[in-house]
Amino acid sequence: DLTIDDAGVDPVVDFLFNRKRGHCEYFASTLALLLRASGIPSRVVSGFKGGQLNAKTQKFEVRQLHAHLWVEAFLDNRWEPLDPTPGAREE
Repeated sequence: DLTIDDAGVDPVVDFLFNRKRGHCEYFASTLALLLRASGIPSRVVSGFKGGQLNAKTQKFEVRQLHAHLWVEAFLDNRWEPLDPTPGAREE
């Protein structure tokens, strides 16, 4: 359920303080906005995380269900990956 909890506030504020749930797009874009508001250059990155080994072919398969978004922040003169999505490190 990704409906807005409080239509009277900015959607990002609603996400951060009310809803606090969603998919990686919400978490990554919100982190990028917060970093930029703090003066830290950031970008949202899309790609794939994880995959499955096909037992028959012994090849690693990456499917649409592995699609993911995360953030890169420019810290200490290099781009650092940051993944704000809860549970993202469990895979």
